[in-house]
Amino acid sequence: MAMKKRYRHDPVALATGRRLAGDDRIEGYFDKLAELDPKLSELVQRFGWVKDGIYNRTILDQKTRELLAVAALTLQSQTKQLASHIRFALNVGAKREEVMEAIVQMLTYGGFPATMNALDVMRGVFEELDREEEQGVPS
Repeated sequence: MAMKKRYRHDPVALATGRRLAGDDRIEGYFDKLAELDPKLSELVQRFGWVKDGIYNRTILDQKTRELLAVAALTLQSQTKQLASHIRFALNVGAKREEVMEAIVQMLTYGGFPATMNALDVMRGVFEELDREEEQGVPS
């Protein structure tokens, strides 16, 4: 059996990602990018995750930043990324009701299909988190 290649990632990017994701999933995300293109993984880490990256700016708190991401991804119907950012929002202090409200507010701007799809994704994430909690899996 072939060993999976390990990549080196920026420690600040990993710490930021762990703060949002609540676990080590971020390393797998960076690994997948590095498998496709190591330079792309470095670029994503530098742009979004390191000290001066978008996720470490201090004007907005992380909860607000993630609720904005949830709203933007709702409008774009980016359901896979939306599920991750719903988790991130909850991990940095958003309440389930706040996540739902961020999605519902997009009804005016994105219409019923985008909003209903996002609410479906949200429901799935909440159900998954409830199952994980019942099984004692850390979020």
